[in-house]
Amino acid sequence: MSDDDKQSAGRKANEALPPGRRDGQSSDEKIAEIGKSARTRPGPDDVHPDEIGDTFKKQP
Repeated sequence: MSDDDKQSAGRKANEALPPGRRDGQSSDEKIAEIGKSARTRPGPDDVHPDEIGDTFKKQP
């Protein structure tokens, strides 16, 4: 899948960078590495990502 396929119409209209690319120069491997590490690293409040995700998955 190319980066253009990942862009919504609004992102294309605003000429936004593809999701995950902040500078447009990061390699796909580096982006994947950062994404994987974010799923295991505690957030700024020292809460594990699984706990945060489970909170949003609960039915009200």
